[in-house]
Amino acid sequence: MARGEAAGRSRVLELLAVRLGQRVLDLGCGPGILTAPLAAAAGPEGLTLGVDLAPGMLALARAAAPPWARLARMDMQRLGLAGAAFDAVAAGHALPFCADLPAALAEVRRVLVAGGRLAASLPARVPGDQGPLERALEGLVPPAPALPDLAGTLARLSSEAAAGSALREAGFRQVAVATVREVSRYRGPEDLVDRGFAWWAVAWRMEALSGPERVRVREIALERLRQTIGDGPLELSGAKLVLFAQR
Repeated sequence: MARGEAAGRSRVLELLAVRLGQRVLDLGCGPGILTAPLAAAAGPEGLTLGVDLAPGMLALARAAAPPWARLARMDMQRLGLAGAAFDAVAAGHALPFCADLPAALAEVRRVLVAGGRLAASLPARVPGDQGPLERALEGLVPPAPALPDLAGTLARLSSEAAAGSALREAGFRQVAVATVREVSRYRGPEDLVDRGFAWWAVAWRMEALSGPERVRVREIALERLRQTIGDGPLELSGAKLVLFAQR
């Protein structure tokens, strides 16, 4: 966000346009990437609540968000919240992790006031597009396991049309889904490896390796990247789906 590279999440904030005194819910808030700016917009006069299942993420969000933001450990598929309690709901890359997407969307609709807004971003899936870091790690780290419980959700979020249908089936109106292009910039292979290894999709797989093995994997990945992309600055293009709907 600080580098201006998270166009999808930035668009979520623009679409919700939270005003001072409003009540906003951040689903799957993670380390508070959206919680902090949402809380700043709603102010202490409003209510900003970030929910996540991971205690570690909530701890990071608590450190990043303003003191008036509230945080709670909660499943977005079974929200322990009153109905019609929020003016807006945000979700930054959280919806793809719902095993039961219809249940999660039903909960969102339940806790929104009439006319309340939902905005969410998520990675646009390009079949076969691994990216240079993932290609550099081929054969070096365990592959990501299949997640059959998420297959239905990923299918419902696989395209603009599919995501729009999922929102309309959940009873939302004024549905709009758009693809937003993003560009991530890196100083070179080392920057890409350092930031990529810190990302959960790689980090949890590295945990299966011993300390010396992790060092070896990093060195090999760096050498592979240098051979394919060189040592200079790098720009990687990506895309996010941004969903908007009203109750």
